[in-house]
Amino acid sequence: MNVLRDRSEQKLATAALRGSQRNIRLDRDSMIEGFYAVDTDGVSTLCNAAFVRMMGFAREDDAIGRKLRDIVHHHHPDGSPYGVADFPISIHSLDY
Repeated sequence: MNVLRDRSEQKLATAALRGSQRNIRLDRDSMIEGFYAVDTDGVSTLCNAAFVRMMGFAREDDAIGRKLRDIVHHHHPDGSPYGVADFPISIHSLDY
């Protein structure tokens, strides 16, 4: 016995989602400001083309999945390292 299901609606929804994601990426990559987002562990989850260029990465995949805190704000002007408490945008200082 075989069961056939109409997946037309699911395929349309998937196509619409992909189109929306593509539009969001185009908007994000058209920005001249560098942008990146991190998860609650401080690991980068997305970024735009300007951020990739500014940080000297060859491609987006070089930044995604990394803890960029150590790269972006790695030391004070005198050369001493930033601690987590010193990091002005520390994920650890946010209340969830």
